[in-house]
Amino acid sequence: MATIVPNANTETAPLLHDYEDRKMGELEAFMAVTKGFIGAAILAMPYAVRNSGILGMLFAVVMVALTINCTLKYLVQIKRKLTQVRIENGGTTDLSYPELAFEVWGHWSRGVVVGALVMAQLGCCCAYHIFISRSVEGIIHEVTSYKGHATYWITVLILFPIFLAFCLSAQHRMRNLVPLAALGNLVQILMLVLIVCYSYYIKCQTGDNCGRMELLELETVPMTLGIAAFAMEGIFPVLPLEHAMAEPAKFGRVLDFAVAIAAALCLSFGMAANYIFGPDTKAVITLNIGGPAGHAAKVGIGLALLVSYPLQMYPIIQWLDNLIREHQDESPYLLWMQRGCVVVLCLFSMVIALVFPHFGNILSLVGCIGFCLGGIVMPPLLFFRTFKDGLNTRDKVMVPLLVLFGSFILVAGTWSNIHAVMSGRAST
Repeated sequence: MATIVPNANTETAPLLHDYEDRKMGELEAFMAVTKGFIGAAILAMPYAVRNSGILGMLFAVVMVALTINCTLKYLVQIKRKLTQVRIENGGTTDLSYPELAFEVWGHWSRGVVVGALVMAQLGCCCAYHIFISRSVEGIIHEVTSYKGHATYWITVLILFPIFLAFCLSAQHRMRNLVPLAALGNLVQILMLVLIVCYSYYIKCQTGDNCGRMELLELETVPMTLGIAAFAMEGIFPVLPLEHAMAEPAKFGRVLDFAVAIAAALCLSFGMAANYIFGPDTKAVITLNIGGPAGHAAKVGIGLALLVSYPLQMYPIIQWLDNLIREHQDESPYLLWMQRGCVVVLCLFSMVIALVFPHFGNILSLVGCIGFCLGGIVMPPLLFFRTFKDGLNTRDKVMVPLLVLFGSFILVAGTWSNIHAVMSGRAST
């Protein structure tokens, strides 16, 4: 449930003010970075194991984790060099990702980064809408005799005004939602533990054939790479968090531990849940568990995602708000234009949830395009542009390899998802 702040210098970016007012120690920074890496994609990890097998999942998560760890350290190095130049010129020391991209390579790179950020955050909102709607649909199907698909469509439509009202009411009070989002993360982890423990007791201890896991499915590994890229969604808050540390030199160690914990959580939950459910594993994992425990898991995770929905929408609203103020700051319709942006974004989320109700595939697509562009492809390119005259041998090898790996995920992962949808094998 990571949150990006494209311009952390302004008063319209309250989510990072707590970090800016006081410097963080290592432990606090570790908690903040780890929180950014624990998001919605972990819910699709069992489905990823079902699709690509044990080895495919291991390869995807480990490779993406190592890659992200390297590219984020590249971003931090670029930021430190540019910050040093700013200090010498009497400028500010904090630098957002889009600003960094602009200073290194001009308007086009900033456009790519902003586009990646917008797609990533809006993709999170669409994924939340789908997951909550599917979970509510599952509860209705369990407690009533109706089993039709209209339940899902009605749920999506009903959730739209709820999401809209929540975003509008929280638009200028985002800081109040941060503690709730942290609590939501804790609830989500507890619900995942509940799903694994309860399902293991019910299925594996009562004679069901657990442990039916595939070893490797090469065809769907690119799709799993996209889900793994989405899982490393703590990419975009890294620069503000590094800036907020009391000892920024120790941020590399903090990042190492945070990425390792995130990868371990993704692997452990994905393997454990797929061990229990096997080929019946669903993309919306809460649909695999019924009864009171299943209802609790659906409601608990649904509420956790609901609280985080405005936080995911906020960076896009802030960016659009800044654009509006640049051109229409004196307009008497400024407030209505701001609210109109919120309505359009929530409406977009609803439309995507209606026409593309495939939770696993939308996570993978957003990971392949948004998170891959912003977190894997662009950082090494910007790093090369910044340090091209002083690259050591290791970086001369790593930069093209990282760009090639990111490009592979972007192209192969996108095609894999499109092919799955067109051939009727989309996630359910």
